[in-house]
Amino acid sequence: MLDTLLYISAVLFSLLGAIFIFFSLPGLLLIAVVNTILIFYKGVGMHTHALIYTWLGYLIPEGGEFILTYLASRIVKADRFTAIMAIIGGIIGAIVGSAFFYGLGAIPGLMLGSFGAAFIIDLLEKGSLASAFTVGIAVVISKAIVMLLRFTALFFLMYLQWKVMFG
Repeated sequence: MLDTLLYISAVLFSLLGAIFIFFSLPGLLLIAVVNTILIFYKGVGMHTHALIYTWLGYLIPEGGEFILTYLASRIVKADRFTAIMAIIGGIIGAIVGSAFFYGLGAIPGLMLGSFGAAFIIDLLEKGSLASAFTVGIAVVISKAIVMLLRFTALFFLMYLQWKVMFG
């Protein structure tokens, strides 16, 4: 009985985590915590690899967002301030965008916020429209790669959850 209740709760919280990802909230963290609880309930000794893979599946996309955004802006010769503002602009854009399209506007908001911040800061610093556009596009491409990583990690963590629950 407790197994069934735990499994149903884990699936529901994981679905909530998947919805959080669409709103640019920490949905992967929620799923990683649920998986960790399941692994400890089922026995860490049998599922040590699943515990390691769970936290790698969380840390790679989350850390990758900051690293890729920073690297993308640095590759096109933007300064450090532009890279940091692109990250902040993405966060603000996701928050503002989540008010549109029943919350699904968070993803375009993330992209537009990152682009807008990188574009404006680079334009103000260098005065070149072509350079600012290049920096903005590079940041948007990095955000798209990160979203792909997040959705891949989502399916990977759900697969690990299934393997822990049902062998």
